Parts: sequence; C-alpha cells; structure tokens
Amino acid sequence: LGVNLIHGAFFHHQNPEWIVEGLADGLGSERIEVDLIHFSGPYFEEVENRLMNLHLIRSWLTRAVVFNPQGEVVVPGELFYRKPVMVMRGSFKPVTYVNVDMMSAGLRQFSQLAAVDENEILSLAEVTMNSLISGDNVDGADFLARIDLLASQGYTVMISDYVRFFRLRAYLRRYTQKPIGIVLSVRDFQFLFDEKYYEGLEGGILEAFGKLFPDNTHVYVYPSRPRGTDAAATVTLDNVQVPENLRHLLAYLKANDKLVAVQPRDDSHLHIDIAEVLAGLRRGRGEWEADVPEGVAKRIIESRLLGYDTE
Repeated sequence: LGVNLIHGAFFHHQNPEWIVEGLADGLGSERIEVDLIHFSGPYFEEVENRLMNLHLIRSWLTRAVVFNPQGEVVVPGELFYRKPVMVMRGSFKPVTYVNVDMMSAGLRQFSQLAAVDENEILSLAEVTMNSLISGDNVDGADFLARIDLLASQGYTVMISDYVRFFRLRAYLRRYTQKPIGIVLSVRDFQFLFDEKYYEGLEGGILEAFGKLFPDNTHVYVYPSRPRGTDAAATVTLDNVQVPENLRHLLAYLKANDKLVAVQPRDDSHLHIDIAEVLAGLRRGRGEWEADVPEGVAKRIIESRLLGYDTE
C-alpha cells in the first residue's frame, strides 16, 4: 500500500483519481480497506477531498465514507465507537422539512430506549451511491451540493453503497454494540416489503429481516399524507398496505417492537414530496421554498444548486 501511494504521488499527481484507484494494485480490494484519504501540499491545492473520498467507494476500497457537520471527511470507527446511532436514509435532493421532522421525531422515540443515553446519540443522514449515480457517472456538483446543504442543517452525512438495510446495520455493528435506529418514511415500504428487493438471498425476505433485527436494532416508520388531503388520508405503520402473504410478517415485527410507528412533531409537512420540490426549484422561485428550511432555500437560490432555475 505504501509503495503504491508513493508511486502515485510522484508519478500521477496530476491525476488524483488514478492515485486512489492504484492504491490496491497488487493487493486486491478484498485485502485492504481505506476509510479516508486526504490530499494536501504542492500539486494538490485544487483537489476536492470530498470527491476523492467518494472515489474510494467507486474504486471498491471502502463501502462507506462519512462527513462531519463541517463537511470534513472523518474516520467512521472513531465517530461511531460505542455510540447509539440513528440513521435517516434519503436522497436529500434537497433536504426538506419532512426530513427534519422525521429525524427529530425518530430521535425522540429512540432516546426512550433503556440502553440509549440521549446525549450520546449520533444522528446520521445516509445517502446511497444509487441515488448519486446518473448513468455510469457521479455528478460531482450535485454530490457536493447535497453534502453542503445537509451540513448547513447540522447533519453528519454518510455515503454508502449498502442498498439493503441489513448490510447497513452490519457495517455499523463493526463499531458499536449500542442500539441502532433506522428512521424511514412509510413510503419506503414499497422497497422494504418488496420480495424482489431481496432476490439473490437464499432465505429471501426472511433472511433479510433476520439479519436486520438480530439484536438491539429498530426501524422507526414515519407517516405520510398525499398533498391536498386531510388527516383521514394519512398512511401510517398501522394502516400501510403490504402484500397479503407478508401481512403476518409485518404484524410480527410490529408486535415485537422491531418496527415502531413514529409520531410526527409537526404533521403539517407530511404531504411534502421531494420529487415535486426538486421539479419546482428547477423552475426557479416558487412554492417549493415553503417545503425546505429557510437556510436551505437561501443556499439553493444564491448558489444555484441542484439545477435551480434551469428549466
């Protein structure tokens, strides 16, 4: 590894992506894991270290990278060590009021667990590589915009290639034995309870849930409401529809507090649809501004982030 790093620094400093890709030459990515990389000094003044750390994932040198609320790359093991962790997965394109309330409401219930010290909880916004890749490429400006917007709201951010939740849980378990909470929208049940999502697993959906909930791990389910409807149309963990053959599985997970209904702190945002927000901001100023925190709207407009006013 050291030889590869020295060779890259001397002979390929004009191409930092190659330096990253060459770290595992002669070793194989299955033999090493690189949690963090930082470029500094002559020839590297213009290197965006956040993009280089994202390239670690694309080069199969790690499965996840983490950024603190200042937008700096940090070592996951040091951050997660012996802490209860609450994860909110999303595309955050952009972060909206429903994300803010989802995390706040989830943390309120997660902190009530006997094994959780409220002051020790690490709250984490997770973005999967799937939501960053367009075609075969990652839009660097789009990625940096999301990191900056989340950081502006005080979030620690993790980028991972863990599509299935049980693999995310296994990753976190490498660093902590404290409780793990995952908060998600009831809309995500279309994936969580979709058996096609688990094709390739010998035990299918049962194996997946067995690996997600073997210990002190809980999934908190936040409600949703279609725009323009009243409270009677709210979809919650208690009335969400899943395939008939999986209803008993859902009932079992609820009865054993593996799936826990989240009570919103502010139910006025349940209608927010991130796709509608993104479409709106690309047309310029408008109603979408009421669906995102004020600081987020200001940054999007001033810096023309996420394709603002391009349509």
